[in-house]
Amino acid sequence: MPRVRISTAGAVASALSALAAGCGGEAIDPLVACGVNRSCPAGFICASDNTCWKPPVPHAPGAPTNVNARRTLQGVAVSWDAVPGATAYVVVRATIPRGVLTFPGTPDTSFVDTSAVRTERYSYNVAGIGPGGAGPTSHTVFVDALPPAPPPPSSVGVFPGARFITVSWTRTGDTAVFRSTTTGGPYTQIAFVPVGSPGFFRDSALPDATTYFYVLQSFASDGFPGGRSPEVSGKTAVPPPSNLTVQAVPSSTRFIVSWDPVPGADGYCVKLFQLTCSFLTTTATTYDTGELGPQLVIDIRVTAVTFIPNAGGLVLESVDAGPIRVSTQVPPGSPVTVQ
Repeated sequence: MPRVRISTAGAVASALSALAAGCGGEAIDPLVACGVNRSCPAGFICASDNTCWKPPVPHAPGAPTNVNARRTLQGVAVSWDAVPGATAYVVVRATIPRGVLTFPGTPDTSFVDTSAVRTERYSYNVAGIGPGGAGPTSHTVFVDALPPAPPPPSSVGVFPGARFITVSWTRTGDTAVFRSTTTGGPYTQIAFVPVGSPGFFRDSALPDATTYFYVLQSFASDGFPGGRSPEVSGKTAVPPPSNLTVQAVPSSTRFIVSWDPVPGADGYCVKLFQLTCSFLTTTATTYDTGELGPQLVIDIRVTAVTFIPNAGGLVLESVDAGPIRVSTQVPPGSPVTVQ
């Protein structure tokens, strides 16, 4: 911007003064020299020829354009295009009944309002700030209120089994299942069960005799996290018996079944004709089948079992040891076989 200094009088001086104003400069008394230490009156600077000159007033930046606002998991994300001459931007939020909130300036062209409440509707404006001050505000953008976050899953229960644990709950929305091997975490998400699916998850392929801790969390349809349930825990069944053997008793249709003891087992279930066990067969590690009768082919299995606390005598059984197939012959007293 050109600088104008008045050095004549009369009409020429008036014309030059008008030119100075039009060019953005402003003259003072003709040929006013800079003072001590190059000082000048307020609002003026000392030019290179040692005379005082008032520089042009900088213009404020224009209004930001392309302003957008959208909800994210972190809050409301506001963005806009850069404005020439702006060195910072101010975001203004308005809502009812909270009123107007002006956030601190930012040099970026985006901002996340982490204080936004999910259930409130907001409007946002952005203004640029430059050497000439604050410019006009942008057009107004809105974000609508959303339903509140869903409550935590309720009635959470665990049902341990042989190398699996089933977790069940009352549905409140999409549900994430988190698991840990220590109480209190840290937890790892192992499943996401969408709303509309049954309210349970079977955590499979787990090692024997291992305790796991579970926490469930609800999610709204837009992925917003809700509350977490209290921690629940379950322990998988003990390992199956090892070294299972079956010996035929001569001149009978009886068999002696034996196996190694299983640490932590309350007893054992010998399964001759059934596939599941509802009560202990023996607490010893041997079992006499008694006379089974002629012309039978039987698959003998043995499981280690533990009592389920507060379950009225119900038992939790391991995976099967076996099967070992045996057959009886007729007439009684003929040899029996073990395969």
